[in-house]
Amino acid sequence: VIEEAQPAGNRLIILGDKIAPTPHLTAFVKNLKLENSLLDLGEQVKYAICSDSSEVATTLRRYQDDVKMVLIGPGLRGNGVTVARMLATKAHIVMIIDPRVNPLGADPASYAHVQANLEELDVILALTKDADEAFFQPLIKEYVVSGMLVGTDLESMSPEERAEMIDKRLDAVNTFPSLPDTQRKVAALDDLDPPKKWAEAIDEDLPTKTVILRILNSARYGFRSRVETIDQAVALASARTIREIVTACQIRQIFSKTSDGTIDQFWKHSLAVANFAKLLSLPADPGAQDSQQKTEFERFQLEEEQGAVLQEAKLWEKIDLGEGDDPFTAGLLHDIGKVT
Repeated sequence: VIEEAQPAGNRLIILGDKIAPTPHLTAFVKNLKLENSLLDLGEQVKYAICSDSSEVATTLRRYQDDVKMVLIGPGLRGNGVTVARMLATKAHIVMIIDPRVNPLGADPASYAHVQANLEELDVILALTKDADEAFFQPLIKEYVVSGMLVGTDLESMSPEERAEMIDKRLDAVNTFPSLPDTQRKVAALDDLDPPKKWAEAIDEDLPTKTVILRILNSARYGFRSRVETIDQAVALASARTIREIVTACQIRQIFSKTSDGTIDQFWKHSLAVANFAKLLSLPADPGAQDSQQKTEFERFQLEEEQGAVLQEAKLWEKIDLGEGDDPFTAGLLHDIGKVT
């Protein structure tokens, strides 16, 4: 295992996986011990255990050239495919796949595309059932012990080769799913369109409709009568509010398809930023608010001192929002690159 003060020049393997007596990890450790037994003590290969994807990236940055191989296993918390794509030019990447735990994509239709893309980046892929001693032995010997260089060297690449590599990186993220039909229909609507048109765009999407009605019937909105239909919702809560709820609901459906274990934390953060972005874009001075802005501002239920700070800052005058700009959606998607 890696020591806190890793000497420069020691060869290192980053092990991104949950440590457990699984067959693939047993085979890996057994092979590494065998290779180390043939080396002098000062030349032996160490390995760093990382339980989540951020630790893998941090460890690679810290030890840089010492890292000869990164092993990504099914127990790694976070998106292993994203880690493999990001680090493929920095070290030899070996990814062990358990289709039940870390499949290559959200659905079978995307598996082949993701697999082809990773293989183009020289990522070695293997199923857990195939990751035995015979699998690891040549990898450890060639990639780590012999010091075989990682194939991509930007300094020595021709412009054409660099362009091809960039195309591969772009292709790696172009499979992010498009927004659902309901979101596209709502995005095409104008806030002044009649409630009936909004109902036509949303009514067929029962999950989204249910979420809208549940939120509007919550204590936060405090309507005197129960909201039963979408056209009622638009008339009572404003088209902008309905648009924000639909956007959040539809994007959350996309995120729910990822296997990333940190997605709930990411989603809570995104919602918080979205609401703060909306709050900071609203006029805090009652004299500068129209009726809709007044209602939306009051729903934040700020303390008097908090409202006074916002009035003094006058951020709504400094934020140059164009027609159609939506601070709520911008806040919701500000970290979308972390998911893609």
